[in-house]
Amino acid sequence: MAFDSLTTTRESRSWYSANEHEHTELIDIGESPECLMTEVVESCPLVLPTLSLAQEAESILRAGWFSLWSRIGTRLKEKSQMILKEKEGVMSTF
Repeated sequence: MAFDSLTTTRESRSWYSANEHEHTELIDIGESPECLMTEVVESCPLVLPTLSLAQEAESILRAGWFSLWSRIGTRLKEKSQMILKEKEGVMSTF
């Protein structure tokens, strides 16, 4: 299996540019896409088709987004429950 570095560069650039908005947001929350890509590269065999690398990186990014939104949802639910309890406490004092 041959590895074409020019193709790799072109494909990875197009993949990054297609998801540029998502990458910017990931950087804002402290999760660098370069770190995610490094994890993928380190876990893969030395000779790997570029498309598979891009697919693997995309699945890691999607899993990260799912995890982030799950945590946000959990925190919002906890906060809303605390607010309701506080309101109930205030109402019972009147």
